[in-house]
Amino acid sequence: MKFLARIKSFINHNAVFHHTVFWLLSLLALYFIFNDSNDYQSIDLIYTCLFASTLVLSVYTTLNLLVIHFLRKEKYVWFLLTTASNILLFSYLNLLFFNYGVDYILPGYYFISYYSFADVVLFFTAINFIALLLSLAKEWLVLMKESQQIERLEKEKAKAELSALINQINPHFLFNSLNVLYSLALTDSNKTADSIIKLGDVLRYVLYQTKKDRVSIEDEIKLLNDYIFLQQYRSKTAVTIKDTIQNPSCLLPPMLLLPLLENAFKHGNIIDNNSINITISEEKGKVEFYINNQKAQQKPEVEASFGGIGLNNIQQRLLLLYPEKHTFEIKDEAEYFSVKLSVWP
Repeated sequence: MKFLARIKSFINHNAVFHHTVFWLLSLLALYFIFNDSNDYQSIDLIYTCLFASTLVLSVYTTLNLLVIHFLRKEKYVWFLLTTASNILLFSYLNLLFFNYGVDYILPGYYFISYYSFADVVLFFTAINFIALLLSLAKEWLVLMKESQQIERLEKEKAKAELSALINQINPHFLFNSLNVLYSLALTDSNKTADSIIKLGDVLRYVLYQTKKDRVSIEDEIKLLNDYIFLQQYRSKTAVTIKDTIQNPSCLLPPMLLLPLLENAFKHGNIIDNNSINITISEEKGKVEFYINNQKAQQKPEVEASFGGIGLNNIQQRLLLLYPEKHTFEIKDEAEYFSVKLSVWP
C-alpha cells in the first residue's frame, strides 16, 4: 500500500513526469500524422523529433514567459497578441530550420519542410493550446485543493473559537446557579431539594446539548423557563415570556439566548419589584428575541467581576455563526436596558 501511495504521489506531484508524458504523447501524435504509411519509418521519427524542437521552444515561451507576465496579471489582450506572435515566429523559424538549417545537422538526409506555413501554424497553435489548457487545469486543481485546505482550517478555527466561547458560558452559568442553591440553603431546605433536581436537568442540557451545532428553538425556550424557575427562589424579579413559534423544530446554536436572560437577572438582586419582559418569535426560519429589564443605577457586582461575559460572548458567536445574517441591537437607557437579537438562515 505504501508503495502504491508513493507511486500515486509521484504521478500527482512530479512536474518533470507530467511534461515528459505530454511530450511523448505529442511526439507520438505527430509521428502518426507525418507517417504516410503503416510501416515504421526511422526517417519519419527523425523528422518528428526535429519538428518538435522548435515546437518545444514555442510552448515553453508561452508557459514560462507569456502566461507569467501577461495572463496571470490579467493583461489578456497583450497575452493574445504575444501568443499569436510567438506562434507565427516559431512557425516561421520551423520552416527556416528545415529549409536551411537541418542540412548542417544531418547533411545526408536532405530534409525539407513537408508542410506549408499555414499548416505549421495550425500544428503550433494546437499544441500550444493543449499545453496551455493542461497547465491552467493543473493550476486550477492546485488552487482548489489549497482553497479546500484553507476552508477546512477556517472551519476548524471557528469550531475551536465556538468551543472556547461555550466553555466561557458553562462556568458562568454554573456560578449563577450555585448562587441560587446557596440562597435556598439559607432559607428553605425543602425547596433546595427541588431546585437541585431542576438544576440537574439544566446542567444535563448544558453538558450534552452544547456539544451539538444546533438545537431546536423549543429546547432553547425550555432552557429559559428552567432557568427562570431556578431564579425565582432568590430573586423578586417578575418575568413574562411570550413566544410565537411557527416551527418548534427550527434550529439555533445551543445557549444562544440564555446569556441575555442571565444578564437581565443580574439587576434583580438590587432592584425591588424588578421586571423582565421577553418576546420570542419565529417565522420561516427567522428568529427574533427581545428582552427588556429595569436598569440599576450602578452595575451589579457579578457583572462587574465578569466584565459582561454574556453579551460579548453572544456578539462573537453571532459573527462566527451568522455572518451578515443577524442583527444585535442594545439599548442602554436611563431606567431600562433592552436587547433585540435577530437571526435568519
